[in-house]
Amino acid sequence: TTTTFIDKINKLAKRNEAFFFLFDFEKQKPLVFSSQEALEQNILFDVNGCKNYTTPNHITSTVKVKIDPVAFKQYKKASEDWAKTKHRHIYTHHVHHKTSKDIGKVNIESLRSASGTDSWHDRNGYRSIKAIEGFLHDPEHGQIARISHIF
Repeated sequence: TTTTFIDKINKLAKRNEAFFFLFDFEKQKPLVFSSQEALEQNILFDVNGCKNYTTPNHITSTVKVKIDPVAFKQYKKASEDWAKTKHRHIYTHHVHHKTSKDIGKVNIESLRSASGTDSWHDRNGYRSIKAIEGFLHDPEHGQIARISHIF
């Protein structure tokens, strides 16, 4: 619940402990994780040197995130446009396996990667089907076709 979420944030902040939080699109299921809880969920973070991990063996590079917020007017319009949509799909990529789930009115699909298995994943037994996928969406009927090319 929202009350539990706020209480947990307040508790962690009072202890001066780093935490990670996120909201779903409908703002119905907010989540907050202590540093350790985030690590247990495989959520690694490093914000200005405040991090919840020591460099794992399989991480060979880091991703730098540039904070460049969208103007509020643009964000508000996009939010209003999203609220008006009848069919909602989010596609994520580069997870080396395919998943699909509906969360509320949104379908979230993780697509296979077209890249080969790197040495760390190979040594640890992670192998997957390489593929590229495309989708055809209709404004009235949503996703009406898909094509998959498996390598």
